[in-house]
Amino acid sequence: ALTVNLRPAITGQPRSQTVLSGASVNLNVTATGTPPLSYEWRKDVTNVVSGAASAALALSNVQTNDSGKYTAIVRNSFGAATSAVALLTVRELPAILTQPASRTVLAGSNVTFAVAAAGTAPLSYQWRKNGTNLAGATRSNLTLAKVTKALAAEYAGVEKNSAGAATSVGCP
Repeated sequence: ALTVNLRPAITGQPRSQTVLSGASVNLNVTATGTPPLSYEWRKDVTNVVSGAASAALALSNVQTNDSGKYTAIVRNSFGAATSAVALLTVRELPAILTQPASRTVLAGSNVTFAVAAAGTAPLSYQWRKNGTNLAGATRSNLTLAKVTKALAAEYAGVEKNSAGAATSVGCP
């Protein structure tokens, strides 16, 4: 009798994914070879993912620190095979950390509104007056010089990144 044993071979690679923080992610690998096959998942080449010993890696409530390069190593008694890299990118929606404060000033004074935001960089800013974008107002603060009654309005900051946008409360 002739018995032919096969080393593991990867037949289906895990796919790269980009998700928002808090999402669930499934990475899968398929392999052939003489049973039994064992599986090990790694993040960033050397870090073994604890408890990940099957063809599927399920990650729940992912955060930005879960971003990385994931690979699967499939082994049997006759060898091992390593999957292609699946890049996991976790992005955070912008969040307003500090809202701009309403201000009351005398005509002719300068006034500054500021907003602080967090999220996956790069963040971009756009200030609005009564819901309309202000040309050139693209920093985390907005300074109005020598204000007049005509400038009395509701001002709000919009922060954006590749994951979405957040708008501050309006301040009159």
